Amino acid sequence: MSKLPPSIMRLYALPIARQPTSILRTGSSNSPVASQLVYYYARMPKKSKLGADGQPEQPSLLQKGVDFTAKTWTAWGKAEGGWKLKVHNWGESVYERIDFEELALKAIDPTLGPKLKRNSESSHAVSAELKKAVESGQGVTIPLYHSPSALPDPLAHLKNLLSERKPNHRKWMMIWIAVSPLTAPFAIVPIVPNIPFFFCIWRAWSHWRAYRGAKFLTELVEHRALVPTPHVGLEEFYSSVASRQSQASPPPPSPTATGPKSSGDAVVPSKSIPPEPFLLSRPLIPDLLSAIQQEPALPSSPAAPADAPQQDMKKLSGLEPELARAVDQVSLRLSSSTTSH
Repeated sequence: MSKLPPSIMRLYALPIARQPTSILRTGSSNSPVASQLVYYYARMPKKSKLGADGQPEQPSLLQKGVDFTAKTWTAWGKAEGGWKLKVHNWGESVYERIDFEELALKAIDPTLGPKLKRNSESSHAVSAELKKAVESGQGVTIPLYHSPSALPDPLAHLKNLLSERKPNHRKWMMIWIAVSPLTAPFAIVPIVPNIPFFFCIWRAWSHWRAYRGAKFLTELVEHRALVPTPHVGLEEFYSSVASRQSQASPPPPSPTATGPKSSGDAVVPSKSIPPEPFLLSRPLIPDLLSAIQQEPALPSSPAAPADAPQQDMKKLSGLEPELARAVDQVSLRLSSSTTSH
């Protein structure tokens, strides 16, 4: 038995907290499925640097624009004072407030995912393993890894999330595109670039990418390509968190108990144990990343390359700050919702 090769897409459901149904946002289904706050992490195949003719693939105009913008933004962050540094710091604060669900969907690149139909005209790239399955008429399946105890029905939760997120990102994409022409008067400033215009375009582009990711996942769900798969590492992690939470909680007072308890009977909770209803905290993120590495073995999969663990750990290193941001956002959402109610 061998692990699923890194050239095939995988999706991981990583619950962060259980949101009480009494404080669900408007439009959400009042059900246990909707009450889960989950980060969906997509492990996408590595993009090939070679084109169909075997020659090095030239970046598209869009990719060149994205690369130039990223390079310019990084340079502004290294400026020694001035308006560039101020704009950069302001932009970073705005980025921190973007919903973690949007950022997770943005990270899904449909061009690296599998085709869903034989002879499809879609531009989705097909890995060697999946191409053979498609050409032979077999169905394409992508594992949706989850912890059965923390999230028993990840597919139902994902459907609920996509039904809310997909139209939302399409709506805001159109709104930001419509607003962008109104920023034209700011272009008369000769020295400073038209920051409002670029901000509108950036938000429209961000919502477009999230919409594209949500649309791709919706297609996978509709084609029954996503298969909920229990993940041993995730189950051990979330079971451990639940066990430590129950141990840290003070036991109910016994009706037959008399007299005060001694200090030795008290259970001192660890700082790393997230309080209920949280299932993840910042100190536990490294443990969760290690749990993700314990990928289930599939009997029909070809062997992964020898350097696959190093490649995967490099990818997971970028997931740590995203999970930290998601944990902070969930904490703010629950605290603000609790105080408002």
